[in-house]
Parts: sequence; C-alpha cells; structure tokens
Amino acid sequence: MGSYLWYLSRYRQYSRLRWKCRSLGIGFHAPAGNWGLTYGLYFDVDNISGSGGTFDPWARAIKTVPEHHPEYVIYAWHNEQRQLEPAKIYAWTGENWKEGSLGSYRGAKQEYSAGFIKYTIPKAALGYANSFYISLFTTGGDGPAQDTVPSDPNVRFTEPKWDANYFVTLSKFAFVQANYPIEPPNLKIITPEDGSYVNTPTITIKGVTEVDAQIIVGELQIDVDESGSFQFDYSLEEGENIITIIAKDSRGIENQVDLIIYLDTEPPELILHKEYDGMVVEEAELIIAGKTSLDAQVFINGQKADLQPNGVFTLTLQLQEGENKIEIKAVDRAGNERVKTITVTYNPPKESKNLGGIMGITFGILIILGAAAYVLGIKYGYIKKM
Repeated sequence: MGSYLWYLSRYRQYSRLRWKCRSLGIGFHAPAGNWGLTYGLYFDVDNISGSGGTFDPWARAIKTVPEHHPEYVIYAWHNEQRQLEPAKIYAWTGENWKEGSLGSYRGAKQEYSAGFIKYTIPKAALGYANSFYISLFTTGGDGPAQDTVPSDPNVRFTEPKWDANYFVTLSKFAFVQANYPIEPPNLKIITPEDGSYVNTPTITIKGVTEVDAQIIVGELQIDVDESGSFQFDYSLEEGENIITIIAKDSRGIENQVDLIIYLDTEPPELILHKEYDGMVVEEAELIIAGKTSLDAQVFINGQKADLQPNGVFTLTLQLQEGENKIEIKAVDRAGNERVKTITVTYNPPKESKNLGGIMGITFGILIILGAAAYVLGIKYGYIKKM
C-alpha cells in the first residue's frame, strides 16, 4: 500500500501510481491527439530476463532492450472522432500475444477527462506480479513510438517518422514494487442462496470470480467467461446437500465456498378440523380451520390464513348464496403444494320472513277478536262497566 509519483514527460507531465488492496491506480496526462494516436503501457513483470515478446502486439515500430521484455501491454487509442477507445490488454503466452479487454477484469476502470487518463488495473490482469518495470509511451499510425523519458538516449524527441522501418527502442523503465497482500481469488455465489430449499433435483448455480480463475466442483472443472462469471448444473439428493465450490487462480491459490441446499420433494401436511365438503349452512360467515406443516403457509381462495407456531390455521370466509367452491392450498418453503377443494352451500333461512308475517296477522286477528268479545260482554252483562 503506497503512493508513487513518476515523471514521464519532457514537459514535466507526470504519471501517478497508487496501490490499492486489489488493484493498481495509474494516471497520466494524455492530450487528445490525431486519429490513431495511441498511449501504451509496457509491464516487464518481476524483471524476468528474456521473457515476453520482443515485438509490439499491434505491429508498431517499437522494440525493447533485452533486459526489459514486457509480458503485458495496455493500449488505448483515439478514433477518428478523437475519442479514446476502451483499453486493450495483451498478455505474452511465451509464443504470441493474447488479446483481451481491460474492462473484462472485475474492478477494472478506464477514465478519460480533461486530457488525463486514469486506469484501475486489477492485480489479476498483471498476473499478480509483486514487482515490475513499467514504461509509458505514445505511438501514431504504423510508425515509431515516442518515449516519455527525456533522458533516454534511444529516443529522439523530434517529429516522428511514420516509416515502418524506423524503430524506437524503449530502454527507460521505472521500477514499481507492489507488495500485494496474498489474498485468495474473489468467489461469490449469486444464486441459489445458501440454505435454500428446492423441490427440483437439478439446480443451476451461478457465481462470479476472477477472470484468471477456474471453478472446481468435485471432478467437475468449469471455465469462467471474460467477465469472471460462471454457471453450471448440479444434481441433488433428497435432504441436505453440501456443495463445495473452489476457485483456483493462475497462482494456484484457492478460495472455497460451501453451499448448502436442501432438496425437499414431499408436499406439506394439510388436515382440516372437520368435514367441510358438502356442508349446507345458514350463516354467511364460515370459519375454516385445520393444521399444516410447520414450514408451510396456507392460502384459502387466495387469502393467506392466520397460522399459529404449531401449524394450526384459521380463516373466516364470506360465503355467497348457493354453492361455494373453496380451494385450500398449503405451500412449504421448497415450493411443494398440497391442495384440497371443498364445496359449501349457503342457504339463508327464507322461512323466517314468512313466519314474521304470519305472526303479525295472527296477532292482529287476536286483537280484533278480543275487542269484539269485550263489547259483547258489556252488552249482555258479562262484563260490568266500572
């Protein structure tokens, strides 16, 4: 962890290097140039003598001195609109250059503003090198380069000659000590979530790791794509499954995640407290009660029932006159379902209205008869006036 300033230009423009935990931050002045103007960074990893390419991966007229053959090259160039294209990174395989996108590395960034380029280069992009020599230069067209170190005797600070036979040898390299902490590669499982319950015997596991890593699951080896993402299918057994997923990077350092998934194909318990099917009721409200598995939820005609910790559930339904089809569904955490369908008929007591009318008429008749009897009783002397 540290911050370095490195002067790179005869105009006293400089590059700033800053180490972070997992990446190198590097910035340098880069005024917009003509079409084809390119900014290059050469990395001679750990100063390994004789390694790396002896020629430029873009076939530009650039050479390096024997003690500084680069293993990694980063290029960014201006297009016809003078816009900076996304940076390319090349790695020397021992026989040729392998092209890639700097942006494919997780955490990589390229920023260009006000004539200043800033890169965030993950350590995986440079093979986790703990130290290296670095050189910054500009090129144009298919012609030679211009080194940015003014004291370099091999570089002429004159107008470049765009002649493919005119080569510039880059001999000035600055030494950088990275002091990376030895960390395992990043490994994150995106789906499924650890501790999940599923009801299908085959699942798809998705995750992300470093672009230089390989995923190992038992005897299975899975390659990652250019962004570090991976996915694979895995067959489960009933009950608990412990899936050990290993990410192994180019250094041979491993990171391991144990993913626990439960396969449950048994539908949940669903018991009704009484025989509701075929019932005929006179009340519009019906209370449905029963019991289910402790990890399940119950839905009655789509409404979630109240559930007690012991699995007992209740729900009050409003019935419509006539037949009512009622679906009672229990769903457990794995997604298994058990369904019961019942029919309850609601017949409101219509006779209660007629009875009221009859009683009213009878009561009226009794009053009339009683009054007539009273009058007759007075007339014939059965009832004396007071």
